[in-house]
Amino acid sequence: MVRTATNKNLPPNVAPISFGEFLVFLGLWMMLASSVGFTKDEFWMNEEKRRNSIRKTPYNFNIYMSRNRFNVILQALRFTTNEPPRYLDRFWRIRPIIQEWNENMRRIFIPAWVSCLDESMSIWTNKWTCPGWMCVPRKPWPFGNEYHTLCCGITTIMYVIDLVEGKDRPPERADLDAYRSYPPTVALMLRMCEALYGLGRVIILDSGFCVMKGICELYKKGVYAGALIKKRRYWPKYVPGDAIDAHMSNHDTGATASLTGKLDNVNYSIFAMKEPDYVSKIMATYGSLTSNDNWEERSRREKSENGRTVKKYFRYIEPFQNHFKYRHVVDDHNNHRMQVPNWETIWKTTVWENRVFTFLIAISEVNAWLFFRHFVWPKEEPNTNNSDDHTLLQFRIQLAHQLVANPYLDAYENEMERNGVSCNVQKRVSKRKRATLTHEMRTAPPHAKKLHQGKWILSDKKRYQTKKCQYANCKNQCRTYCKCNQGHWLCKECFGKHVYEEQMHCVAV
Repeated sequence: MVRTATNKNLPPNVAPISFGEFLVFLGLWMMLASSVGFTKDEFWMNEEKRRNSIRKTPYNFNIYMSRNRFNVILQALRFTTNEPPRYLDRFWRIRPIIQEWNENMRRIFIPAWVSCLDESMSIWTNKWTCPGWMCVPRKPWPFGNEYHTLCCGITTIMYVIDLVEGKDRPPERADLDAYRSYPPTVALMLRMCEALYGLGRVIILDSGFCVMKGICELYKKGVYAGALIKKRRYWPKYVPGDAIDAHMSNHDTGATASLTGKLDNVNYSIFAMKEPDYVSKIMATYGSLTSNDNWEERSRREKSENGRTVKKYFRYIEPFQNHFKYRHVVDDHNNHRMQVPNWETIWKTTVWENRVFTFLIAISEVNAWLFFRHFVWPKEEPNTNNSDDHTLLQFRIQLAHQLVANPYLDAYENEMERNGVSCNVQKRVSKRKRATLTHEMRTAPPHAKKLHQGKWILSDKKRYQTKKCQYANCKNQCRTYCKCNQGHWLCKECFGKHVYEEQMHCVAV
């Protein structure tokens, strides 16, 4: 969809973008997002400037795509082929891509038994050029767009997003909302959990979603929910908070109680747990006052009658156990996405639609990394399963190399040649493909001393013993090597030089 919309916006005398070339475009941005301290243009320095420059970038983009071609694609980038509506809608350019992203995740991913609903921020500092701009001081990125996001509690994969439009949402779109008859918070909860209807899954909600009507409506759709209760100005509706506090005031720390009720023929419970200074409360449509002996034992410090500080030990009951165990999964996903270097700060732009696109790409990249971390890498052989080689940055570098050397380039080139159309850009890119596929940074397994006849000798006393880089005039210590020459120690700084030299040699040949 993005490639089709971008091709329609290209100048008449510019060749259209193939699927393989668009993947190269994304791969170059991934390479940019894997390094800091360089401007974008420095990656296109010619050979003479690069030789005389003190600041040498880890990649030379001239091998993959010309700077003019890259800028043409960037300027023509569009995200929808739809015509603008007849009413004022500041979001019409990005609605289709967000909808398609949600539908794609619904087709390919089935979440586990528990999920968490929370908020995520996409950075943008200028409120005059950002529809739906918000300021949330408690967030690491306080300025920009806020999204309601839903993450799987077991894999931490994000699979539903919803942009908070606020006052910029056009009133003409009210009739298109299937849940317009519900209150706003209830409609949001139902809209976010559509993918879970009838599956009997559990949703962990924070205090912003403690609406009894909402969790009861989710129960009618086959979704169990539990929300933390907090008093702001008043207690939420149907929650006798003061009476619960008075009832639990004389109980010991860790004591629990429950209050049951019925709303719209749906049974619900309000669970309370005594803390040293307050009473914690959760409204839920599932759970009981029982706990499991396998759960971790918790402790709280409190003062006894004689003034001494004592420790109280107890175990959470089911609603509190699930809440405190899975309430942070959306925050974990956000932390992975925002760690430096990241997409949204490297891709500097004045076009707000591009920021939405980088937000989606960053989420997808973290999702792919989380998938490998949960389903693939734990099944590898013990000698090759090294956490140092499975960081998000290493994953991004490997993914970038695969994107710029993707197999669609040759297929497009052959098809164009059969049709008698010249495609010089693709030919230049495909010449370095053989070299790029053979280069990949890897980390030696624990206790690895050297490689002998294709097998690692695991005789080092230290688990992560470093070795001296064997590149010319380098004194760095490392545990990494290139796929093309296993056992030959190569640090991260010299790996880029090694790949560049090999690719230049391949292009010259």
